Amino acid sequence: MDVTRQDGAVVRVAVVGPLSGPNTEWGLLLTEAAAAVRQLSVRWELFDDRGGTDGAVARAEDVVADGGFAAVLTHLQSDGAHAVLDVYRAAGLPVLLPLATAPGRSGFRTEAEADRTVLRLHPGDRSQIAAIVRACQERGKRRLAVLHDGSDRGRQLAGRLTEAAATNDTTGPELSVQLHEVWPDNDGTATVVVCGTRSGAARLLHRGLSRQPGHLVVLTDDCDILAGGPLPSTVVVTRLVGGAATRVTAAFAALGGALTKHPALRGAALLDMVRGELADVFDPAGDLLDGTAGSGWEVRPQRPLRASGGSAARRHHDIAVLGGGMVGRAAAAELAEGGASVVLLDDGTPGSSASAVSGALIRAFELDARERDLACEAFLSLWGRPGPATAYGYHRTGALVLLSPADLEEAAAGIAELGKAGVAAELISVPELNARWPDVNTAGLAAAVWEPGAGYTRPTVAMAAMLDRARQAGVELLPHHRVDSLTASPDGSVVLSGSNLRDDICGRTEVHAEVVLVAAGIASPGLLGNRWPTDRPARTKHIRYAIFNRGDRRLPTIVDAATGAWARPDGLDGMLAGYPAEEWDLPPTPTAVPDERQVQWIRDGVSPLLPFLAEAKLLTGSSGTDLFVAGGPALGPLPGLPRAVVAAGWSGAGFKTSPAAAHRAAEAAAQLLGERRRAAASRG
Repeated sequence: MDVTRQDGAVVRVAVVGPLSGPNTEWGLLLTEAAAAVRQLSVRWELFDDRGGTDGAVARAEDVVADGGFAAVLTHLQSDGAHAVLDVYRAAGLPVLLPLATAPGRSGFRTEAEADRTVLRLHPGDRSQIAAIVRACQERGKRRLAVLHDGSDRGRQLAGRLTEAAATNDTTGPELSVQLHEVWPDNDGTATVVVCGTRSGAARLLHRGLSRQPGHLVVLTDDCDILAGGPLPSTVVVTRLVGGAATRVTAAFAALGGALTKHPALRGAALLDMVRGELADVFDPAGDLLDGTAGSGWEVRPQRPLRASGGSAARRHHDIAVLGGGMVGRAAAAELAEGGASVVLLDDGTPGSSASAVSGALIRAFELDARERDLACEAFLSLWGRPGPATAYGYHRTGALVLLSPADLEEAAAGIAELGKAGVAAELISVPELNARWPDVNTAGLAAAVWEPGAGYTRPTVAMAAMLDRARQAGVELLPHHRVDSLTASPDGSVVLSGSNLRDDICGRTEVHAEVVLVAAGIASPGLLGNRWPTDRPARTKHIRYAIFNRGDRRLPTIVDAATGAWARPDGLDGMLAGYPAEEWDLPPTPTAVPDERQVQWIRDGVSPLLPFLAEAKLLTGSSGTDLFVAGGPALGPLPGLPRAVVAAGWSGAGFKTSPAAAHRAAEAAAQLLGERRRAAASRG
């Protein structure tokens, strides 16, 4: 779904990659990301290059000949990349490469980086090598046997590994690295590192395992997505934290965000704006900083990527999770990591997911003690951890919660609680507020809570990372599935009846599970019917924000506890702002940019706090629908059958607490599953 700006224009971006042919798994990353990043006024137009050099050059020529594209987002193989990029470079088209690993690879020359037309959004090989070495050392391995598949890519990586050993760079004194031409004998002391392209390394791997099984085998990042079935547990892959799919989604979100706010930008200026949208750190030249300690990488078992959403004609799982927002995805991942068989169902109705359009402000401090408990737990488990948080699109800006005199006592108690938990926060005076942030109007304020580690995240990126976690844990994904009813079967398990909403697969579906976890947002009360908690009356409400141009003002995330006005930075020069509106009991509506009346409401509500917003240029905005619940969210097990847990009703502020809310919901679902199994065992 495209979201048209108020001027009616839609910006076009060419997405080029292997949508068919032998490398379709990489093309699937592009198509899934294009579907996920759909709330922006950008049209992603797909071009299939089948993964070969000739096809990539031909598609590049097609894109350039069209003349109407603002940018290109592409996946390139190393061979022939130089020729492809030269076509785009000659036309002045900026190119984003989310999965190109190193400037030294073919096509990514020093001069290509210097002309600022190519933005590589992937850490380089030095930090990947450090991650491989660290993982082997942690497993007690002291010898690396390095093989390559004969490709340029394989030779480069193998050479860098052996060079690191020769110079004692990243390897340490206790690790030896040797280059091998054939698969080594298994004496129990060596780790085999296979370097190469996806297909070449796969052939080498399967041939070697058939002759000498039992080795710990490490595959390099090009093998993050392999065709075929699951690999032995002794085979691990070096992958980006959050996975390749998350990295591609981050590229789409960054380019889409920049073009939605600044549709006329092109060339190097557009890429500068894209950098401001990303959570990554760039050097003064605009290049992605490449850490040397393996940061940004993880070494873990590899799971094949497959398309989701096939027929669910008759399935049985331990736990079914309804709702594909942050809470549903996180709960499904945690349950599967605990050993349960889990299916995640989501209908994908436009406007139904509050997660997708959330302002995604992140902090641990809240005035309400119950909300603070969840927010602090979530911050400690995810948002406050620099490595994982970056993979989830997290921008650390610091956060101010502005207080009235009546708030001071509870604020002091909250700051003390956060301090005991290890979260930095302090009470700052009005004079200090004026000195540090002169753009904030402090009239009528008593003080503010300053939380330096707080900030905001990109919802689409965070949701992609959480979906990657669920996939890695083995969750079965059923998108485009609408569940109409939950009923108990004769044996007490739950039957989820509904329909498949995909165009190419239609008909009724039925999924069976021992336990159901309902995290379906505004659809939750309807699905649960009279089982919805009577002490938690629920209503739908529109949520809406506008993004204004803040120029070069340096501001943190800001929440006014008295009025409910809030704002946060958004990218390089945006200020995303919202103000509560009394729009209740409304059905989900497609995401749209606020109209003039709605924008003025936001201006009038937020400009007393940030006066410059009264006249600031509107860049874009968004809207959605959320579930507001009296007395706090509905979170926990429900009595009766079928066995069910509910996790819904965050009242517009659930994104920051989602990891903790999901953890509690998953614990409740796991407990119900355990009770079910114990009851079955006693009968048997």
